[in-house]
Amino acid sequence: MVEGDVQLDHRLLAFCLPCYIAFQIGYRTFATGSAPSAAGERRRYEEQWNRMQGKCIGG
Repeated sequence: MVEGDVQLDHRLLAFCLPCYIAFQIGYRTFATGSAPSAAGERRRYEEQWNRMQGKCIGG
């Protein structure tokens, strides 16, 4: 159990989010062979990736 407020580090989140999305795209790419529904999830992450281009720290 976590007690107290935890501040969200927006810079850390901005750094980690593209890595997470890239991981999900790769994961869904491999999963598509065994679960056809993964293709839709992959497209969703790819769309999010495309929307994020240029919005990262320093971008």
